[in-house]
Amino acid sequence: MASIKVYFENVKQEEYLSSNDFYQVKDAVKFCEGSWYSSTTSKWSLDLTERTLEKLKFYMQKDKYDKYKEMLIKIQKVEVPQQFSFLYEFQKEGIKKLSARKILLCDEVGLGKTLQTAAFCEIMKFEKILIVVPAPLKYQWKEELLKHFNQESTIWEGTFLERKKIFNNFSMSSIKYFIINYEQLVNKNAFLNEEKWDFIILDEVHRVKNNKSIANKFVRKEFKGIRKVGLTATPLVNNLRELFTIANLLSDNTFMSWPTFENAFCVREIIHRRNPKTHDIEELNVIVNYKNTENFYKKLSPFMIRRKKNEVLAELPTRIYKEIRFDLNEIEKKKHGEFIELAKNAWKNDDAENILKYITHARQCCNSLEILPDELKVDAASSKIDALKAELEEIDDKVLIFTQFEKMARVIAREIGENKSVIISGATENKLEEIKKFKDSNLQYLISTDTLNYGVNLEFINKLIHFDLPWTPAKVEQREGRIDRITQQRGMLITKLIAKDSFDEHVANVIEKKKEIFQLAVDGTKEMTKLYFEKDK
Repeated sequence: MASIKVYFENVKQEEYLSSNDFYQVKDAVKFCEGSWYSSTTSKWSLDLTERTLEKLKFYMQKDKYDKYKEMLIKIQKVEVPQQFSFLYEFQKEGIKKLSARKILLCDEVGLGKTLQTAAFCEIMKFEKILIVVPAPLKYQWKEELLKHFNQESTIWEGTFLERKKIFNNFSMSSIKYFIINYEQLVNKNAFLNEEKWDFIILDEVHRVKNNKSIANKFVRKEFKGIRKVGLTATPLVNNLRELFTIANLLSDNTFMSWPTFENAFCVREIIHRRNPKTHDIEELNVIVNYKNTENFYKKLSPFMIRRKKNEVLAELPTRIYKEIRFDLNEIEKKKHGEFIELAKNAWKNDDAENILKYITHARQCCNSLEILPDELKVDAASSKIDALKAELEEIDDKVLIFTQFEKMARVIAREIGENKSVIISGATENKLEEIKKFKDSNLQYLISTDTLNYGVNLEFINKLIHFDLPWTPAKVEQREGRIDRITQQRGMLITKLIAKDSFDEHVANVIEKKKEIFQLAVDGTKEMTKLYFEKDK
């Protein structure tokens, strides 16, 4: 999209407009092309923009005026077309609010922030959209765009030279969506600003809550003046300053000045601290707390969308399902492939015992190489643990995590916080006592093997994560039945973590397709293995 700001920079304002009119028109143009426009209420800014934009007829080329005028009308009167009938009413309302200059979409987990934002991009007919996400979510975005909007997207990965080539190919293609992760927002990738981005989506935007972080500085420097929206279920992680930083990042530092924020919302005190280098006692004036929190949210609320599940429960299904598909790292891929080859050979030789053994090892590779038998263990990071951590960042509620492997349960607890977790396995002596301890405490994660599949009521939890899937749909249903009770008062979010191009993915796909097949429910292991090795015939 051509920049009208360049046009204004090339004329002398005194010759064409009064000073006041000139800046009003500049504000109108900035509003239309995606920069922040500050006002007392969003409705007032829309009305003012519509009036002042009329003045542009006399001061710019007709085609440029028509383009921006058309876009403004879309912003004010956006309608959700029939092709997006799969969206809930509250999601359609969210799209309309995005069109009214909202910069933060903070719906609770499971309410479809990805769908709303992508639908908004489609309706606005943006031509080039940059999506920045935590690395484990890149393929989830790609699949959502393809599944719901039939839109291909480009994922940025590989070496520096490979990424440069991918970027150049994207720029010359008709593909609209370019997906990168936060770790790629570094100076050597500054050429990202060579693309004329119409819109930038920052998913899990709390990742840039620190204004001194490399990613935050990159966005401020390289993407200034480009319209942005931040997605997060947890807009306030630690303190108001982080939310202030996020709002200013998304608004190009026009949401609120630092002196205004400091005076109105910060509590300072004089403290004394020893300088670690000189060992002298220093007197420091530091922020120790925050005040007037309610007033801060009043300032931010015109520019933020926030819906909770209990507010839209009547529209939602009882269970909301979410799949996170991610890539294994190279070491995991290699080990997984080795065990699959061994299993194939055992299959050819009708060696039932070794088929199951090697398939189990392949599935363990999809979880963590750490849980392989001692003689097979390899020291490598777990891609699935990374995907789990990214998902848990959005959740500030109690979560039930299921895994088939007791050793994996211990690894999960260690990685996400043993001080936040309770583990229940076959070795747990008093399961009900452990559940009560979990329910009555501030502990957040209940990690269980399938020992909890039967007869336990966990209706106080409404979020379940399948870290790995059991062999049969019946066992999947038994897991989910722990939280789906007649006394469950909330909608449930059920998430599956699935390693792409692996036996892990095969299990997930076949369970979904074959839920009604009796043999799969009765003899899942045998049928699943048969389907895998005969799939190419």
